Amino acid sequence: AVVSTQSTGGMFSTSLEVNKFMGAAIRTISGIRGQIKKSLKAPDGAFRATFEDKLLMSDIVFLRAWYPVEPIKFYNPVTSLLVKQKKGSGWEEELGLKSVGQLRFERGLKAPQKKDSMYKPVVHPEQRFHELKVSPDLLKSLPFAAKEKATLKRKHFGDGLTAVVRNTGEEKVSKLLQDLMDIKLAKEKQDSDKRQTQETEEARLKALEERKRLGKMK
Repeated sequence: AVVSTQSTGGMFSTSLEVNKFMGAAIRTISGIRGQIKKSLKAPDGAFRATFEDKLLMSDIVFLRAWYPVEPIKFYNPVTSLLVKQKKGSGWEEELGLKSVGQLRFERGLKAPQKKDSMYKPVVHPEQRFHELKVSPDLLKSLPFAAKEKATLKRKHFGDGLTAVVRNTGEEKVSKLLQDLMDIKLAKEKQDSDKRQTQETEEARLKALEERKRLGKMK
């Protein structure tokens, strides 16, 4: 621990007072604790003390001291405000003043209640949390499973279709793909028609040969 020794004055008037409080704990307003060590020769009443930290010229040092004071004993019996009550044994007993609670109980009164002291339902405001924002550098360093999935914002219309806005390059690519798809479909239709024609012709020739074979057998 850092210990700083400082010379302090203005607290005591003589060195005798300093010697009486030697070893006492002192403290500054800022909270730095210290202890009185020894009185100085000059000026009278100054002393040397150790503190936990260095002090400034503006710091004020104070000593908490208590002096025993004995209160004066005084006894004054009150007889005019006592109530006498008879008991079953026949002798009387003096009672003191009634408390407020006893008076309210006898008169059937309730304790007054303040509106500010009544319990009220606690209404908590709705909590709104800010959206979590992750910096791009931190997002790059995260593992793949922890990265946020990119979601496309789409506008939905009443007919249930999705509007897709394309630029010039995407339109050209889409037109080229559509043309290739049309060519593929046309070629497949042409092959299907050709295959169907060929199958029809083969079936006709097969039926003709079957008729000839039956004619020869007769």
